[in-house]
Amino acid sequence: MSYLESIYFKDCDCRSFKVINSVIGNIEFKDEFITKFNENTFIDKIDINKVDSSFYERTSIVYKNIEAIYEANRLFDNAGEYYYLSKCMEQKKLKGIDKLKSYIFWILCGYGERPTYALITSIEILLIFAIIYMFLGLDIGGNIINYNIDFIIKLPIDNLALDFFHSLYFSIVTFTAVGYGDITPIGYSIILSSIEMVLGVTMIGVWTAVLARKITR
Repeated sequence: MSYLESIYFKDCDCRSFKVINSVIGNIEFKDEFITKFNENTFIDKIDINKVDSSFYERTSIVYKNIEAIYEANRLFDNAGEYYYLSKCMEQKKLKGIDKLKSYIFWILCGYGERPTYALITSIEILLIFAIIYMFLGLDIGGNIINYNIDFIIKLPIDNLALDFFHSLYFSIVTFTAVGYGDITPIGYSIILSSIEMVLGVTMIGVWTAVLARKITR
């Protein structure tokens, strides 16, 4: 419950050392050897309510320094958590295209530290594309799904649900690049399905890589 302007470590034994609910201006490790951290070492997230114009940049550096010492102690999972926090702080001070790219990396996989983000993003893509397919057109064995707003209002809810599940099924097999061929895209859905295939291959690769990285740690 304090404000710590600066903390300097040099060859310290910080196993089970904890800092709880404090604002830290700076942490540096001026080691000749390596300051000792273990899995019980804990430095709490910095209170973001106490901010100034340079807060996010300084906090990002603090997290990076903590990450580096965890990595030096071969505690890679702990290091990954502080890397994630440093990137989140870094994102807040970015502008323009750099901020957009950082936000995309965050939402796709949490900067490589959150496999669940990749899974959630994939599910969102599946649902969004399924809804769009209903409006752009699908051919299911000669039966055409091609909605407009007026048609949806008059359609019974059972039919709407059935058509949505057909569209979702097509979205899933397209996303996973399985493509059974029992449902055919028509019109602009052909372009949309190509885009979804590219996104699917990418997101499956991202999710697999991030998950394998976490399991390996």
